[in-house]
Amino acid sequence: EVAGLPGFDDLGFDHWTSVGVKAANLAELWHLIPGNAPSGFGIPFSYYVAHMTASQATPGRCHEARVDCVDEGRDPAVCDAAEAWCKDAGVDAPDLWSYAEALLADPDIRGDTVLREAALDGLVHLISHAPVDAAFGAALDARVEEIFGDAKVRLRSSTNAEDLPGFSGAGLYRSVSAWAKGADSASSRVRKVWASAWSFRAVEERAWWNIDHMAVRMGVAVNGAFVDEAANGVVVTRNLADPTVDGIYVNVQLGEVSVTNPTEGALPEIFTMLQGPGGAVQVVRTAWSSLSPGAPILDDAEIADLYWTARKIHQHFLPLYESAAGVQAMDMEFKIHGPERTMYIKQARPYVTAGAW
Repeated sequence: EVAGLPGFDDLGFDHWTSVGVKAANLAELWHLIPGNAPSGFGIPFSYYVAHMTASQATPGRCHEARVDCVDEGRDPAVCDAAEAWCKDAGVDAPDLWSYAEALLADPDIRGDTVLREAALDGLVHLISHAPVDAAFGAALDARVEEIFGDAKVRLRSSTNAEDLPGFSGAGLYRSVSAWAKGADSASSRVRKVWASAWSFRAVEERAWWNIDHMAVRMGVAVNGAFVDEAANGVVVTRNLADPTVDGIYVNVQLGEVSVTNPTEGALPEIFTMLQGPGGAVQVVRTAWSSLSPGAPILDDAEIADLYWTARKIHQHFLPLYESAAGVQAMDMEFKIHGPERTMYIKQARPYVTAGAW
């Protein structure tokens, strides 16, 4: 039921039930390390639910989804079958919420993986092309302009089914770039984030973990885009290289080249940060970056700053997760931004191991 577009200054860890875990944890970071966490605001679940319950699968939209299905390279016969199902279900389903529920329950969809993928892609198309409520859209664009002016922002998925103690959901949902005005305004682009709750990959992964799809709510975290990355990386507050020694494990790469999903064979620099005598931070390097062979991406001061910031976040968040068994470390994403090389922690979540559940 939560409405409005609350800023990170009005949100915190406990607000994950209204804006999702990512937005809530970002807000918690903003309070904890204000100079090293992005500012922004959250879009509560209520707007996603309103969009789903105000939109319908009309025959015209079903056909548009079919055209998109073929354009993306699927077998036209499968796209025809998905369109036929869409039109049949759309007659009975009063809204996209009911439509999604019917899709998941249909035995033909459940028993045919190829058809299920095409039908879910059709649902994604329906959600991402249905008109956004005009009042909400105007308020969202105004909020982006109020905080960020004409700068680019990121609309980031923030569900109640990711960044959890036993289920990270990393990479399941979509984040997009947007602005306050123009063809790529936030009010136009936010539908893409909402729709990603129903991607084939997200549905299949949730099904594997026996997560109730109809209980999933999609919020959105809105923060400024990082347009001048000197480096980016991932930190785990556990020594993955040698569990017998206390340390913090780091993967880092130059610029915007992804650490988690590298392209063209680019491999990150890997090292472990250890606290040495007198509190000095020591580095045990496992591998150099393929883009910076033999030369560290972070200097000594940046490594020390990363170490102590990660420790601070670890010590702050673990008590917040005290009711969740198995939470022993935090998983964070960071950026080194701009010519001044400011460090930002852009995400913090429990580090999930294979045996967490």
